[in-house]
Amino acid sequence: ADCTLNTNLKAVVLPMAHGAITHVEAVAPTCTAMGNIECWYCEACGQAWLDEACTLNTNLKAVKLPATHTYTYPCDQICSVCYELTNPDATHTIVAVEAKAATCTANGNVAYWYCSDCGAAWTDEALTQVTNQRSVIIPALGHKDENGDYKCDKCSTKMLPAAGESLTIPQALAIAKLMGDTYTTQKYYITGIILSVANTQYGNLTIRDENGEELYVYGLYSADGKTGYSAMSYKPVQGDEITIYTTLGCYYGAPQAKNAWMDECVKHTEHTWVDATCTAPKTCSICAATEGTPIDHVYVDGVCACGKEEGVASLANAKLDFGSKSNRTTFTTSQQVWEQNGVKLINDKASSTSNVADYAGPARFYKSSKITIEGAGMKVIQFTCNSSSYATTLKSSITSNSNYTVTVSGSVVTVTFVEAVDSFVIASLSSGQVRMNSLVVNP
Repeated sequence: ADCTLNTNLKAVVLPMAHGAITHVEAVAPTCTAMGNIECWYCEACGQAWLDEACTLNTNLKAVKLPATHTYTYPCDQICSVCYELTNPDATHTIVAVEAKAATCTANGNVAYWYCSDCGAAWTDEALTQVTNQRSVIIPALGHKDENGDYKCDKCSTKMLPAAGESLTIPQALAIAKLMGDTYTTQKYYITGIILSVANTQYGNLTIRDENGEELYVYGLYSADGKTGYSAMSYKPVQGDEITIYTTLGCYYGAPQAKNAWMDECVKHTEHTWVDATCTAPKTCSICAATEGTPIDHVYVDGVCACGKEEGVASLANAKLDFGSKSNRTTFTTSQQVWEQNGVKLINDKASSTSNVADYAGPARFYKSSKITIEGAGMKVIQFTCNSSSYATTLKSSITSNSNYTVTVSGSVVTVTFVEAVDSFVIASLSSGQVRMNSLVVNP
């Protein structure tokens, strides 16, 4: 009071001090009672904080959590906690789904309606028939091949056997035709008797089964695929039973096995002979080897059972073999002529851009080529093709008329004339390339 003790107005201020600090535990709200978050507050002034150090300011109103009902989905009318009808105006958000047929690979479904919020589903638009989104599914049908053509009967998807399966020759032919000009990526085992070896360097050969079904094999290798036919210590020959491991496809529409590996070979040591007839010598039923000559014709009223008329000068069992070029008497890029045993075949090329093929064993005749066969008194011409597929192609290229009939059996096409002719013309190989092993006149 005497003003002798100096100070200043700032120095005389005493800082505020809070009273007792109270800790409040967090309390979850209920459907009807409020809750709060954890906090601390001063009992004297009501100041509140979110941390025990009282640095995060808040207030007692802000820490309150209001009472609230809980709903699992927006369309729920009943609280999931108290189970009371507390949201009566809530409704489903309905989505309609049209019926869809199942396919081989995709599921279908019946018509149904569902809520996009909660997933509840019904089979009627009035939402009275409750279901679920699993029950409305129609499972995918799966591929089915009931006719055995290795493609799905419904969608035509290829259904190839697993790699390494054993196939019959008819099965192999069906798969090769299905593949077209591509080849299977997987390999299969196929067994057959070697009917002929067309190329002794690469091992191109034809195998057949007990029913006469034939498959052309383009290239034969050792079991490991490293040694070609010409270098094999034993080269499979006509009559051997062979099992190959191979891919399948087509070459210009002709089914074949390509670059086959030889899994097993059983040598043909003994012939199974079929007696000679007036049209064929004694023939092995396994390898088709022949021995001797045909027997004499037996005439009844001047006609043999084979159709040959007694005293009529004509060729008899005259064979023209295309196994090598030794029977080819003329060759240019425009024409080739084959002659043997009084039979002549003339092959004229189709156009200036399609030359005659320089092949033997078998001979190749390209699409649209003209083929002429000449021989004395021809009543039957029997063409032996390199496969049943080539035989079918040849048959479809021969225009039928009242002068002859055309039949095909396996790899053999037979033309039978009403009256003997000395010349026969196939104007055009209209259906594709043909590979031919031989032909026989009046067998």
